[in-house]
Formats: sequence, structure tokens, C-alpha cells
Amino acid sequence: MHRLLLLIQNIRDHAILKGIYHLPPVEHIGLRRLFLVLFLTISLFSLPEMWSQAEKVDSEANQTILGDGDDWNYQVLSINLLRGYGFADQQYSSWESYRLSQPIPGYPFWSDYSFYRAPGFPLMLSAAYAIFGEQTLTARHLLFLLAWCIPLLLPFIGSNAAGWPGAIAGGVAGVIYRKVGNDVDGILEGRLLPEVAATFWMVLFALLFTQFERKNRSIYLWLSAIALSGLIYTRSYFLIVLPVFYLYLQLHRRNLKNTVTFAFISILPILIWCAYASLTASQFIVFTTQGQYDFPRFNNMDVITGFGPNHMNQGAWQPGFSYLDNGSITITNQNAPGPGENGWVKGLEFWAANLSKLPLLFYLKLRAGLWYNDGRLYILGIGFVLMGIRFRTKNSNPLLPGVPAQTGYILQTALILLLAIVGNSISFKYILTIWLLIPIIGLVLPNKTSYDSVIQPTNWFVVFLMAYLLVVLLYGGNPRFHNALDPLILVASLSGLFLIPYRSIRANI
Repeated sequence: MHRLLLLIQNIRDHAILKGIYHLPPVEHIGLRRLFLVLFLTISLFSLPEMWSQAEKVDSEANQTILGDGDDWNYQVLSINLLRGYGFADQQYSSWESYRLSQPIPGYPFWSDYSFYRAPGFPLMLSAAYAIFGEQTLTARHLLFLLAWCIPLLLPFIGSNAAGWPGAIAGGVAGVIYRKVGNDVDGILEGRLLPEVAATFWMVLFALLFTQFERKNRSIYLWLSAIALSGLIYTRSYFLIVLPVFYLYLQLHRRNLKNTVTFAFISILPILIWCAYASLTASQFIVFTTQGQYDFPRFNNMDVITGFGPNHMNQGAWQPGFSYLDNGSITITNQNAPGPGENGWVKGLEFWAANLSKLPLLFYLKLRAGLWYNDGRLYILGIGFVLMGIRFRTKNSNPLLPGVPAQTGYILQTALILLLAIVGNSISFKYILTIWLLIPIIGLVLPNKTSYDSVIQPTNWFVVFLMAYLLVVLLYGGNPRFHNALDPLILVASLSGLFLIPYRSIRANI
């Protein structure tokens, strides 16, 4: 190890003497602005293409919304809101007026006001229809515009977190997201789903909060609180982020006034919706009823065994599948709670009756929810975020006195390199082990600014990853659950890949 450190030092010194090594500081303002302007220009030139794509998709769909259950329900909710019926699932006029591709019956578990869906996306659709006209092209223009904004914001987030290399990483992440993102695939297929909207609110929150972290101006904190409410309104499971994030904000900033104001701004819209839903449905509703209904559909024996010979949906959503005589698949909803049955109780009863199987159940859920078959970049990105965990303030650890901080940095970097090499080619349990080791090393070994996270700041994003992890353990793996986090994981991954060699060379290792 000592010889390796000497070799790195000699290479660095030799490069400096020869005039080869000359890298500007990460915070170089000129380079930051250059790359931000470059990616902004590229994004502006791509806007007409995105706009025309929305029109093409709408034309191919014959100016209708797909008859799939989710698309159907979001459209019905938005039109009912627009016409003054409230957040109602029932159709109050002929199905043609909802511009659906085909009429389908209401789901048996939905009453007139079930509040099964999170309200954010229907509210956004209804507002767009009210302003720009009640036509399906309006909805598709909205989705494509949000999908265009997401890559536009990523270079600015990367710049806030990692300087000019981060700006480059954000721009590249935006290109990758636009090409392979699950959100974009959905709207290109003509779907009317909330994934793009949730991702937009997540990215907007990240931009505003990292701006607050850099400039320490309260206005960015208040705006980020509004964006966080927008995220929760669109993807309700992020509600579990709030208490932990409030705690993080107070411990990190130690400004009670800021924390209380942030909490008030972010929680007030949520409390208003809870009151409206509870009064309308004449029962207490914590934002939505989806959680208790879906809980048993993610906690049953089918989740462990999977479906069919290929174990489809193992560790994921299992409402009950069966094959029809023609070989097609139908959903039986046999794992859903029946009339008058509490979904939480049904799911917990399965846990209690199968205690010995719970470790396997949770492992299969984690594998389905964290494996990221899209590629190694996501696996690396989580590793880089975990590498940045720093809740300590002490410069030494009594358990390991005298161990230099450089050692921890090198060990973490080596584990990241191992992730890059083996990525998706080894068993998921080894990926979990590497992920677990990375933050443990950072927390146990002494802290030193030079060897802190390659991406600053990242602690706040760990809170969102942990929220997603809890959702996976309670429910199961589903690409739609992690879509909102994917662009930021890409930024973290690429920023780390750019900054690891940069900071390793510059630091006095």
C-alpha cells in the first residue's frame, strides 16, 4: 500500500514538473458556465423535436387515452376535477367524453370517492386541460415538456454537487435518460402515467436544494419545500421521507427556524388533502388508500415463488396471475383484500404465518427493487452516494486510532472499482455486501475534508434512497417506484467516475 501511494505521488509530481498536469479547480466558474451554456443550448434545440413527438404520438393514438386501468383512471379523475365532480372515480357521462380508447368497467374496489390514487398527476392534468383545452394532445404536450425539462436541469444539479465535472456528468446523464429512461419509453408509447411528473418534481427539488446548500439562501429552501410537496402529491410513498428529512435538515444546518418553516411549507398541502379526502369519503384517509390495498398484493406466497415457469414478478407485484386457455395472462386479484377486509391486517397475517420465509421474501424484494438491470451505471451511482455518507464531525475514531483517512478513501474507491468490474455479472447478494461495506468504511474511519465524498452534498439523497428501500421492503420491486430517482443516480454515477481520478491525482495521497 505504501509503495502504491509513493507511485501515485511520483506520477503526480512528474506530471507537474513536465507541465502536463494542469487541471483547473472543480469550482472553476468559467468552466461551470461554459458547460452549462453548452448543455442549455443543446436542450433548447431539442425542444421542437420533443414537441412534434407529442403530436405524433397523439396522432397514432387517434386522439384518445389508452384503455388500460391506470391511464383510464387518471383521465377520469382529471376530467371529473375539471367539471366540478371532485376526485371521483366514477364516470359521470359517456365514456367518449373522457377520450378513452375503449370503455372499461370501474374497478370493483373503487367507490365513487375511493382516493386510491395520489392527487398530484390528476390535478396537473386538470389544470392543463383548463388552461390549454380539453384534448389529449394537451396531456401529451405536458408530459413531453416535463420529459424535456428533466435533462435540462441535470447539468445544473451536477454543477451544484460537483463543479464543472458535475455539469458535464449532468449533461451526459440527461442524454442517457432521454435515450433509455423508462419514463420516456412510457410517453412514447402513448401512456398517461405519473412517472414523468414525479421525476420532474424530484429533479426540481434536487436543483433547488443543492442550490440552497451552495448559497445558503432561504428562498431556495422554501421553494424546495414546495417541490417536495409536489413530489409527494405525485408519488405518495415519498411521504415517509418527511420526518427523516426534517431531522437531517436540523442536524445538518442546526437552524430551527429554517427547519420549522420548511416543515410547515412542505406538510401543509398534504394536510389539506388529507382533510379533503377524509371529509369527502367520511372516513380517515392518510393521503391515499392505495397503500393498504396494495400491501397484501406485495406480501403473499406468489411474491416468493413468482409466476409461471420463469418465476415472473418474483419479489414484485403479485395481485394473482393465471393463464387463460389461449395462453394469455389474466389478473385474478386473489391477493387483494376482499370487501370489508383490511389490507394491512391481511399482509401482516401473511408475515406472522410465514416468519421463516421473511428473510427470503425481503431478499427477493431487494433484488427486484435494487438490481437495476438497465446497467452498471445505476449500481455505481448508489455506491458513490453511499461513499458520501458523512454524519460525523470528529476527526478520529477511538475504535481505530491512528488509521489515516486516506485508507478509507482508497478502500471505498477500490470497492467502487469492483462494482464497475462485476456489476450485473455476479449474484445480487454480493452487490448488497459491497454497498453495505462502502458506508461502513466511511463512517468508521477518521473523517477528513480532502477525502470526503467525491460528490458534495450527498447526505440528503441518502434519505431518499432509504425511503425507497423501505418502500421496497414493505411492498416490492417495481421500476415505476425508482424511476423518480434514476436521473439523480445517473448524475451521481457519472460525477463519481469523473471526479475519482481527478481528486485522487490532486489530493496529497
